Amino acid sequence: MKQKREFAFTLVELLVVVSIIALLISILLPSLQRARDQAKQVKCLAHQSGLAKAAITYTTEENDWIPGSPGTTGSMLLGKDWGAANVENLPRNAVQIYDWMGALAGGQMGFSLPANRVERWKQLVEGAFVCPSNRYTAPSWGGTDPQQLFPTQKLISYNMMRNMIWWQNGDDAPEFAANPGVNMFRNIPDGSDLPPGYAPKLTRLGTPSEKVFISDGSRFTKLENESDLNSKVILDYDADWKAGYGGAFADGGPTVQSQHTRSFRLNEPSKFFAYRHRKGRKTGGNSQGKLDKSNGLVTSYWDGHGEWMTAAKSRLPDRWWPKGTKIGFGDFNSRTIAALIDNVGIGGYQSLFDSNNQYNVRR
Repeated sequence: MKQKREFAFTLVELLVVVSIIALLISILLPSLQRARDQAKQVKCLAHQSGLAKAAITYTTEENDWIPGSPGTTGSMLLGKDWGAANVENLPRNAVQIYDWMGALAGGQMGFSLPANRVERWKQLVEGAFVCPSNRYTAPSWGGTDPQQLFPTQKLISYNMMRNMIWWQNGDDAPEFAANPGVNMFRNIPDGSDLPPGYAPKLTRLGTPSEKVFISDGSRFTKLENESDLNSKVILDYDADWKAGYGGAFADGGPTVQSQHTRSFRLNEPSKFFAYRHRKGRKTGGNSQGKLDKSNGLVTSYWDGHGEWMTAAKSRLPDRWWPKGTKIGFGDFNSRTIAALIDNVGIGGYQSLFDSNNQYNVRR
């Protein structure tokens, strides 16, 4: 009688199979990660595009005024003294005077926002308002609001450009007698100035397709030791309804002095607050090209288009300031100076500054 023969893998054969699987994983994983990164970048661009279209609609409906300024969408909260007892139930849609996001969500985007301001905050860090690559959470800084009202939550994903929402001088800025401490004019570094008579209107910015509306970032970050740019980065967010200097929603952009750039610093881990999207594409025009792994920003402009921007390109000032702004040489950070030199060369760089050593935003 024939005996049935049983077949089994030998140890060597098993090791060969495991080695092949491990090799395939090592080959495929980087490609899968790049695909995930690209998908997040596309989704972030889509979110910003929706917000930009809402902002453009606002300017059309509101006689060219720009949302996010204390004198435009934020004015609904000014003119009254709400007091600590009422800060959790402020009226309208904005959660603070610099909140362009809640104002657009409850207006042009048609969202039904909660009456309770704490719940409104939570809604502004979800869905269409959040960058899928923003994984950071932080507690409330507090300010004049009772700190216990506001939970640890995801940081606001997108910064608006604070440089675009001021008035050039106090004579033209709106006044609110109940809130005399709100400064809505010339709140930019010493040695710089906005164009004469500037007010936050779309037609005053310059060419809309060349001016950034929002970008990746999170303004309210700080260094444990502000005199040491390599010290530990501390995360929190400004929940004060009458916040200063842009609150949780607006920043000065990546061009100004290093201590003011906030999330645009490049020391760990703050580069990921803003520069959180990798290009992840081959350079050189073929499959043998070098992989570009540099981190960059996703930005959206005032004409509604968006782009991925390298860290070096982001330091060039013209995209972040209204046309005609004069920026003092001492108000630039070192990376902006380096980017200007790389862009136009030493000779061209010197011609960018006038006799008062100010850079004139030309477009």
